[in-house]
Amino acid sequence: MNKKLTIGIVLPSIISKNGTAKQSIELAKVLETRGHTIQFFTFAYHPKTSFPEFDNFQVHYCVNVAKSLIYKMIKNISLLETIYLYLGLVFIYKFRRLFKGKRIDILNPHDWMGIWVVSSLHDKAKIVANINDIPDRQKGNILNKVKLFIDRRCVGYIDQIIALDNKSKKMVVKWLGMNEGKISVIRSGIDIKKYQYFHSKIDIRTLFAIPKDVLVVACANLLAPNRRYEDVLLAIARLDAQKYPVHAMILSKLDFNKNYAEYLRRIIKEKHLEKKVHFVDKFFSDEERMTYIQSADILVFSNAPQTWGLTVIEAMALGIPVIVSDGSGVSEVLEDGVTALVYKAKNVSALEKKIRYCFEKKSVVGHIAKNAKTFVLQNYSWERFGLAIENRMVFSITNIKS
Repeated sequence: MNKKLTIGIVLPSIISKNGTAKQSIELAKVLETRGHTIQFFTFAYHPKTSFPEFDNFQVHYCVNVAKSLIYKMIKNISLLETIYLYLGLVFIYKFRRLFKGKRIDILNPHDWMGIWVVSSLHDKAKIVANINDIPDRQKGNILNKVKLFIDRRCVGYIDQIIALDNKSKKMVVKWLGMNEGKISVIRSGIDIKKYQYFHSKIDIRTLFAIPKDVLVVACANLLAPNRRYEDVLLAIARLDAQKYPVHAMILSKLDFNKNYAEYLRRIIKEKHLEKKVHFVDKFFSDEERMTYIQSADILVFSNAPQTWGLTVIEAMALGIPVIVSDGSGVSEVLEDGVTALVYKAKNVSALEKKIRYCFEKKSVVGHIAKNAKTFVLQNYSWERFGLAIENRMVFSITNIKS
């Protein structure tokens, strides 16, 4: 590949350490090693809760959130992020001014708000968009109808869309009415070298006073209703009644969504799980998250719906058995009983049975974990992800006529 590109990665806001921001950083690192020039564009940049790797790139932004009055007034990260996303739309003209006078070959927006911004710049660059989170526009209220109208007008200027899994691809077609031929499925991955030889644990049993005979389940995602942590809590309560001792370790920043956090606390109190559920309340670096996950017995990914599910791939690479709902995109590449334990999404009884299986078939589950580690290390890396997207970008430049 000889053509070197100037690529503008567009994130309407970089406030929290979410999967979209992580993916964009890893993509940028791969593309930079390939000789391309990378610049980030965002309405709101927040150096305190963003990935430190952003400091290695040029980031153009309208607002430094850490110094803003809104940040000082509002401590709910989820609400803060939503406010800045929508401010970016209200002041879209200000966001667009960031691109003035800059020569860019490819614009790479991440998610629908980024598409809204860059669609007006289609005459200046080719547009290859990554869609991670697919909005539900089907509820029929007036606001969603307006958004859907804008979505479908804007997407007409997009050259290609990258989805993370086939389920997402189908959802994009339904949502945007887009030709399937313009949508590619490229699955994200991990830093193979980092995960392959990572052997760091903490003594979570001492930290949380967990007895040795207890199965420790880890859940690791930003707090949001689609994570369905309540299913994990209810499954643990059922298993407790059957004398199967299970504790849950939830790795998540609780003030990301305070309402959902309170909902979970109510369930914990009602089911008398106060001593069985342990929150680690913080934003995690990759190494910290890896250390906690590797210290658990299994990882449960109860998300539904969920496009892809990188946490699952990370846990598998660490050699940790995973229980995954079929509401996640990652489930489509997993085989139940071979590389993972897959269950029907939102079905507490099915999840309960999979956790109980980990008690009763420990040697089988250990074998599944070994298969899973090999499977991930052979198939899912950031390098593969970046090279595949680079290929789509070069294709847009060379094969798609303006």
